[in-house]
Amino acid sequence: MQPHWPTVVQKACSDYQLSTFDITAIININMLHISPWQATLGLISGAAQLLSPQGILYLYGPFIQLGQPTAPSNLAFDQFLRSREPAWGIRNLEEVVMVAAENGLILQKTIAMPANNLSVIWRLGGDDGCAGLRPTEGHRQTFST
Repeated sequence: MQPHWPTVVQKACSDYQLSTFDITAIININMLHISPWQATLGLISGAAQLLSPQGILYLYGPFIQLGQPTAPSNLAFDQFLRSREPAWGIRNLEEVVMVAAENGLILQKTIAMPANNLSVIWRLGGDDGCAGLRPTEGHRQTFST
């Protein structure tokens, strides 16, 4: 199912003629884990539609990598979130990377941050998709392409 932007977002894009702007970056902080998966799909799809060629999508927050939480505290946090709302939870980074690639966003860098969070940076366009995604030696929380 293709994500649909809420009517208010579609109206804002139209009213402000966002497609006429040179949008070079979109930043999203701490949203993916406190919203349903459909919101992640919409964010990524929308970013791919609005970003200028070679534009950057920057996400910050907790992620699960290679099927493991980035820290034991993130597992407890994930369980807490899902107990409040089953559609919420810490997202699997590999799944987010694949959805982004399907939308033309290519992973550039993943950086470990304080409080067991990650900064994840994508660029619109590129030529190798996710084929080059591999863990950086010695750092489970960092990827390079």
